[in-house]
Amino acid sequence: MKKFIIMIVFLLFASFVSATLNIEETNINATVNPGALFLKQITLVNTESVPLYVTFSGLTLQCPSSPSKTITAVAEGTTVEPGTTSLANIRFSVPANQMACTYYGSIKASSGSFNDEVNTYITVNAVPSAYVTNKTITILKNISTISYLNVAIENKGNNDLNLIYQLSLIHIS
Repeated sequence: MKKFIIMIVFLLFASFVSATLNIEETNINATVNPGALFLKQITLVNTESVPLYVTFSGLTLQCPSSPSKTITAVAEGTTVEPGTTSLANIRFSVPANQMACTYYGSIKASSGSFNDEVNTYITVNAVPSAYVTNKTITILKNISTISYLNVAIENKGNNDLNLIYQLSLIHIS
């Protein structure tokens, strides 16, 4: 009888304990320059009594102000043994011309009916750059005026340019 009562108490207790797959981190955050390749690790926790093969989804992060601009991460599936933790690698590759923005998404780890997710924020720094081409200045001899000035400015950075034009004329006698 005593064993029977212990077994009932154990079964009642076991029914209240939730077996799950968890991601320990609440957020993934990074601030990078365009062209960055970097790795973030998340900790997976298996409270199940069986191994869990974990796969990932939601690996595309979007720029809220321009949803067509995205960053895609890569994560390989991994096995987490019962009652243990395991590190999973998430690799990010930011193109060299990626628009400056804070990209957001929710990366989800799943194994069967068990899943968890981690909010992900990748900020791509603004790296302004301009290149001046097609510079032509023609000065007519013995006349103190400029015939014409033609300058082309090409945006080589990853954000819009706020240009301030300044022209300095020097009169040479």
